[in-house]
Amino acid sequence: MRLIELKKLQKLRISFEEILELKLLNYKTLKKLIVANSNINILNGNRYFVLELMLPRNCSYYVVLGAKYIPDIKCKGLHVEVRSEEDKVENFKNTILHNKKTVFKGLPTEYVETIFKTTIDYFKINEVPNGRIVFDSSAYCEVGSSPLIFKIATKIIFDVLLSKCYPLSDNDIKNICEKYLLIR
Repeated sequence: MRLIELKKLQKLRISFEEILELKLLNYKTLKKLIVANSNINILNGNRYFVLELMLPRNCSYYVVLGAKYIPDIKCKGLHVEVRSEEDKVENFKNTILHNKKTVFKGLPTEYVETIFKTTIDYFKINEVPNGRIVFDSSAYCEVGSSPLIFKIATKIIFDVLLSKCYPLSDNDIKNICEKYLLIR
């Protein structure tokens, strides 16, 4: 993962490749189908993006979220899959929190619900590509993560994965992040 400095002590790490340490092994899968009119041609090739975002306030806002887009001409709309892992068994050690707090791999139910709600809201105002998006990497801080930060991360992931210029430059990603952080 590479680090991008944002304004006001906010930190962002990103990767366009899967992070094996974040892959959920014992997960349950929740699925939704988002159907809407789409003028978007199917996007070329699988795309993957993971972000780790930390905002100031004693690390009170923290998220790790990764997803892949898989084009599929058979899909009529977007199939969204979120993999969650409720058990707080494994910790994510390679974090930008520098061991100040414990970071758990997986997602509690409230964050899964936030991702689905954000997905529905996002595609009410944006076109829906045909294919699948699988949220398969995630981590949260027991004291410090919130539905708000997962909502922001979900929107950032959609903007990056569905961009015509994928993979984006660090500067483009920084601009997307700062846009959503301003309107939170």
